[in-house]
Amino acid sequence: MQHRINETIQRLPQHLREIILLAYFHQMPYRQIAEVLNVPLGTVKSRLHTAVETFANLWKSSNSQTD
Repeated sequence: MQHRINETIQRLPQHLREIILLAYFHQMPYRQIAEVLNVPLGTVKSRLHTAVETFANLWKSSNSQTD
């Protein structure tokens, strides 16, 4: 399972991959992510929303291919 999660994350565009890694794997607060990436807080929130949605779509498509 962990291998499939990593593969799916690697398929994300770089700007979405970095935000999902910082938020979920490094458990950084949104403000800290904004500072690290030098982007507004709203951008962090919208990118994270897009990253989660994109991850879910990639996950579903990879699962349908293995079924």
